[in-house]
Parts: sequence; structure tokens; C-alpha cells
Amino acid sequence: MKHIFTFCISIVLLSGCSMSDEEQLFEKPAEQNKILVAADSSLTDVLPELISRFEEQQPTISVDIIFASSGQLAGNIQQGAPVDLFLSANKEWTDTLEKEGLIVKKSQESFAHNRLVLISHPTNKLQLSNLKDLQQKSFEKLVLGDPVNVTAGDYAQKAFQSSEINLWDKLKNKTIDVKDIADIINHVNEHKRALGVVYASDAYENEQVNIVHEIDKTLHPPIIYETGITSYSTNHHDAKVLTDFLSSKQAAKTFKEYGFVE
Repeated sequence: MKHIFTFCISIVLLSGCSMSDEEQLFEKPAEQNKILVAADSSLTDVLPELISRFEEQQPTISVDIIFASSGQLAGNIQQGAPVDLFLSANKEWTDTLEKEGLIVKKSQESFAHNRLVLISHPTNKLQLSNLKDLQQKSFEKLVLGDPVNVTAGDYAQKAFQSSEINLWDKLKNKTIDVKDIADIINHVNEHKRALGVVYASDAYENEQVNIVHEIDKTLHPPIIYETGITSYSTNHHDAKVLTDFLSSKQAAKTFKEYGFVE
């Protein structure tokens, strides 16, 4: 893997490629052997390892990666950012882009799943048997990702708003919205009386935080990671090769090692 970018990519306008024969596009040899992947920031740890392995198996394909929230990346694609493959932590974003003609039909494939966990400072040994018990616990702030752009924040808010828990109105005055998962973990690590909600994969073997409670997956929509090849990409062929690799049993094993679920 030649480059990994963690900053926002510049927006350029691209000329669209013809989609009159979509299936044929995937079969044509790629004109260029380089693809740019826009990946949700929760894939920051696992994806470089997978891409390195992919490039070993496909030496003619070079992959660059940018990381940001799914919402931010979708917005960039809507403005014509030169992305070949979108890896979203929220199916709603890939569905939206597909409806807008920005994602190739039939290129949406699920490749990983995740869970939500409530985290605390490592010295805070708070325990919960049910998320609803949180209303009886003492804490200062609940740190969440901005629900508009950070998928984990959207899922967390929906869990607290669910009819089974119904705590959002009681907790929202204590919440702090931040721009990404890293900010949640940093804030909780720096404030002993703060709690946060992140993906299980972000807290897995992370000594900066303590996992307090795994949030019931029935309280929010399924956390499904999905691919989407941009309709204006000039390298559909290689993007599809990478999509197939990420959906493979080999990749699934690596995702599991990093705290994702099957």
C-alpha cells in the first residue's frame, strides 16, 4: 500500500464514464492499476493490514486509502471526489449514493459487521446489566459521535431513543457530540467521569478505555459495512477485485481478529 491519507480529500470534478453496459465494465482490463478507497474511520486499524495482503496477492494493483466518517466521505463523493471504492459503516449512505447514480448498481456488498459498546476511563469499573441502568449511575458526560456524520453516533442515539430504553430525553443534556471515534476515546481517556459509545472494534484490546457494557444489537439498526464502487470511477475492474477480496473468508478472519463480528 503506497499511501494512507487521514485528512479530507480535495474535491475535483470528474467526467462521468458511460454506464450503458455496466456488467461489461467490470470485465474490462483496468486502464490504470491504481485505486483510491474512501473508508470509514472505524476501519483505520484493520484495513491497512488487509490492503497489504491484497497488494501481495495482486501486485499489479496499488491502493491508496483515505479515512473519515461515512457521512463525510459520502458528502465528498456527492461533490465528485476522485474515489473508486467507498467502504461505508452505514448502508443508508451507500443506498443514498446508489439512488443518486453515484454508486454502481449491484456493487453494494456487505463485508463486515460491528457492535456498539459503552466505554469508560480505565480506572472506572462501572458495571451495567442493562443500558437502562445508566440513569441510576453517576457520570458527568456522555460522549457520542455527531449523529449527522458519524454512524456510531447515529446508532447510539437510536439505541437511547428506543422504546425499550427510552433514555434520550434524560441524557441528552449530558451528551457531547464530537467529530469522530478517536475524539470519543481521547475524551473518555482524559476525563475519569466521562462515558462514551464506540464500536466494539475500536475498544477491542484498547488500553485507553474500559468496556462497560455491550449494547444490545436489537436496540439499533444492524451495523453493516458495505462497499460501493463509484459510477464515475475509471477503474471499476480493480475496485471489484478488491471488493471480492474484502468479502472473502480470508478477510473475514482478519476482521474477527480486530473485534468485528461475522
